[in-house]
Amino acid sequence: MIEGIPVKAVIRAAEAEQRMVEDDLEHHRALPDEEAVSVLGFCHFLSASAHGVPVALPASPIEHCAFYRNVVQQLVEAGELPFAVKDQIDRTFSRVLFRALTAPS
Repeated sequence: MIEGIPVKAVIRAAEAEQRMVEDDLEHHRALPDEEAVSVLGFCHFLSASAHGVPVALPASPIEHCAFYRNVVQQLVEAGELPFAVKDQIDRTFSRVLFRALTAPS
């Protein structure tokens, strides 16, 4: 949902997406699968980070990490998030990538 919208609107869009996913899960319109949990965690992370509340970004599927990192980079560059959030997502991305590379086949 947050692709293609102006950077200044991403935080509000993520908060709306979080509410929609939570509502879908609560009313059993969606299953709490890896995709839903990842999106929900990232939206919560963005919202909390924008409000100055430190929160850990949950480990996400490797295919989500690059997108999440790119969104955070854009938000930091636009002044919507502090630089420390970029460092945090880089550390999380590094852990996920390391696990993916070292996992038994």
